[in-house]
Amino acid sequence: MKLGFCTNGSIEDLQLGKEIGFDSVSLILESNSPLLPNTPEGQKQLLKLKELYNKENLEISAIGFYPNYLAEEYDEQQKLITTFKNVIETAAKIEIPVVCTFAGRDPQLDFEANFPIFQELFNPLAQRAGELNIKIAFENYPDFTDGMKIGNLAATPFGWEMIFEALPYKHIGLEYDPSHLFRLGIDYIRVLNQYKKRIFHVHAKDGERIREKIFKYSIYDNLHSIYRDRFPGLGEIDWRRIVSNLYDIHYQGNIDIEGKHDPIFNEENEEKGLRIAHHRLSSLMI
Repeated sequence: MKLGFCTNGSIEDLQLGKEIGFDSVSLILESNSPLLPNTPEGQKQLLKLKELYNKENLEISAIGFYPNYLAEEYDEQQKLITTFKNVIETAAKIEIPVVCTFAGRDPQLDFEANFPIFQELFNPLAQRAGELNIKIAFENYPDFTDGMKIGNLAATPFGWEMIFEALPYKHIGLEYDPSHLFRLGIDYIRVLNQYKKRIFHVHAKDGERIREKIFKYSIYDNLHSIYRDRFPGLGEIDWRRIVSNLYDIHYQGNIDIEGKHDPIFNEENEEKGLRIAHHRLSSLMI
């Protein structure tokens, strides 16, 4: 188990990661990234990046691509699905074992009504990933779309069970982020133990509830203002228990810090947050 952080693949991040002492990165591809493997040039750039990271002894533990496929019109939906298929196939070529994404949701449909569409879109992707020995990990981000409505099928254990039923393959699993579970009031330690065979990648992000605002508004009003993301070690999540349980369940992946959402240590201060999180988590890891 190695400690890393999330990056868009910039040279600056590579240099910073080595200087702080990280051993791993999770590569996140935005829709406008030149590294998207939709063209031969994009695939070539990804290969060059992998070789560069190898030279610096930084492991790329996963590639993430995170659109909401189900909320798009048909043509855009098909483009996104093709992109994710290219991500899967390129990951196999450059020997990155896990690809991460959102399950998404069409907010105009009831929760359960999304699953036939989800199955139709993702079953061919799951089969292709299985052929290539690639794991697909769905992040448990709630992605609130309208007040308290959850906009991602993979946000809760209820949704996970339906996903695993729709895609009955052992290489379909989760990108575990305890901050989202903490925010929703779900026991993030129980998740580790109950879904240990399905956890393929870990995002390390902390969170805290702003109790003065909860007192004023309750948890059912203005949800985004009563909670904020933090770098690991600066919020309320018990990282000692998380790391201990990851060792206990024999987790074989890496822990990659996703800290860019911290309201204090962001933009020009993000390096300080990464240093704090590295200090906190590396003290718990072998």
